[in-house]
Amino acid sequence: MILFKFRDSKFKIRKGPTLLCFVVAIGVNVASIMASYPFYLPGSTHTYIQAGLYASLNRVFVGASLGSMILLASFGTPGFLMDIFEWKPFRVLGKLVYNVYLVHTIGQFYNKGSLRTPLQTGVFPCLWPLFGDITFSFALSFLLFVLLENPVRVLVKILFQKDSPAPSGKQHATSHPA
Repeated sequence: MILFKFRDSKFKIRKGPTLLCFVVAIGVNVASIMASYPFYLPGSTHTYIQAGLYASLNRVFVGASLGSMILLASFGTPGFLMDIFEWKPFRVLGKLVYNVYLVHTIGQFYNKGSLRTPLQTGVFPCLWPLFGDITFSFALSFLLFVLLENPVRVLVKILFQKDSPAPSGKQHATSHPA
């Protein structure tokens, strides 16, 4: 919401504070993820208050740190970060990752639901399904993007154009004459 309200603003954060805030946001994100470590230790004892605090505040801190990184990338002067984000493969991945998020569980649920024997752990048994899952998810998300999302984007762009001249060269009835 903040990003939408200030999208046309000329406000910029200087390079030093931007870099410092990025480091703090990444630190908060890593710390909130690492705070779960004691809960996964076998035989660890923790109180209900510790578990409740972690469960209630973990997502708040992760969301705040990720949101602040988005705002800093938009209003700051990130320098090298924009070079990374504007790299052409990241532009393509940026268009596909939400669809990957939507479809990646299809293959995982099918795989886990069809198991009849316990899984054997090891490097190969872990990596093979991982790369298959990534390949399946991105292929399915590409189809979803080409067949559904991109045509809808084009339609929305056509429907919500602001006062563009008509194809015949005449003005629309909604435009104001000079």
